[in-house]
Amino acid sequence: MKSISLKIVPLCDDYGKPIVGKGPNGEDVPATLDYRKQLIAIVKQPLDPKGMDIAEVEASLRVLAVLRAAEAMKTCQLEDADYAHLMQKVQLQRWAVATQEILTFVADIGSASG
Repeated sequence: MKSISLKIVPLCDDYGKPIVGKGPNGEDVPATLDYRKQLIAIVKQPLDPKGMDIAEVEASLRVLAVLRAAEAMKTCQLEDADYAHLMQKVQLQRWAVATQEILTFVADIGSASG
């Protein structure tokens, strides 16, 4: 069993200054990397660009169920096989930008306790 910390970290620009966006009412809101939401997005993606086989669908759904249930929690617990599936997807993920927050995210997920 592995325990993953579900952090929400601020995103910073190239100079270390927090990035600020606009909320639904025009208010300033800090841009963040939400680990739980990012993991959900990653797990939904197939390992192979051609698509998922049924074993991958089943494994992904198990992980998604745990992540969705952890909405108000600071950590989630994954069985070792489900954690291995998650890590495979995290390691194969393609990123649109190069940021320190991504490296820290991948390192944090890779160093889950348990």
